[in-house]
Amino acid sequence: MMRISCLLSVRASFSCAVVASLLVSGVALADTSPAIDRDGTGLTIDGMTLEATNVDRSTRTYTANIRDCRRMLADNPRLEFRWQLRNSPLAGSEYAIKYRRGSQVCELNNVTDDADSECEVPVASESLDGSTVSWTIRARDLLDVDGPEACTADARTADVYFVFSRQTGSTTAEAFDSDRIRLRLATSRPDPPQAVDVRPGENSLRIEWEEPSNADGLEGYVIYWDTSPFDISGEPEELEGTRRRTVGTVTSATVTEGVSLGNTYWVAVTSRSRNLNESFFSSQVEATTVPVQDFWQLYRESGGVEEGGYCSVAPAATWIPAWLLLLVGLVLARRRTEVA
Repeated sequence: MMRISCLLSVRASFSCAVVASLLVSGVALADTSPAIDRDGTGLTIDGMTLEATNVDRSTRTYTANIRDCRRMLADNPRLEFRWQLRNSPLAGSEYAIKYRRGSQVCELNNVTDDADSECEVPVASESLDGSTVSWTIRARDLLDVDGPEACTADARTADVYFVFSRQTGSTTAEAFDSDRIRLRLATSRPDPPQAVDVRPGENSLRIEWEEPSNADGLEGYVIYWDTSPFDISGEPEELEGTRRRTVGTVTSATVTEGVSLGNTYWVAVTSRSRNLNESFFSSQVEATTVPVQDFWQLYRESGGVEEGGYCSVAPAATWIPAWLLLLVGLVLARRRTEVA
């Protein structure tokens, strides 16, 4: 079916707009262009695993924290980027692999490398014959870094695009679609906690602190303690042999592991981000465990024989200590003597 509409101007000239639509049994043809299969699309790294986050219709992000970053850039593994199409591509379809770093711009409306002055295009105008496409590159080459020392800088990103040509079901004109896999180095550290204080018991340390001024994005804290001073000028990831405990977004905790009476302990705390990066250490606090006795314990050690003492739940006539009854009796006897 074809519909033609014409517009006649006052100058006797006219223009016609031709609008065509193809109908089959009264139903428009479905769009048969290939779409990305999310389950078969992703990033594989030799020798390690990163979880995909922030997955939406056109982007899948893999985040490496400080530990992951150092391991990845030390080993320099192969990164395999893989895309799975839900449908088989149409005849004549082509694709390109393009990648950018940071704020560089990639042209996503073509499969050539002619217009990409900022974007790297390792694969261009390649025939799209199957439903699976993969591409590999070394980690340092993708990120353009020399080694693990890059993991001390601010966050870095590298975006790898799969751009492919396709035909819609209603036109023979060439169109383009794309999908992005992002590798993100989240290497910034949170601020450390403030005002750390330790209250020792006999076999425990009660540790309190204040959250940092910027506590956004924190997942919790890590407490470190040892029987000798440890180096808090370095990075927490490098500290070995010191006891540690991870807690949630609280500002106090009690530790008992390895704590005994009469010993001196050194304590420090770090903040922990959602990416599992730790801050640098707080100040280090020293505390010595001491004996702790309550009133009831002192009463019994001084010869008290009453059961339950002042904490007894027995009736009132039975929990009054004997010495108090004796004292009351002496006072009453003295008053009677004075009256007589």
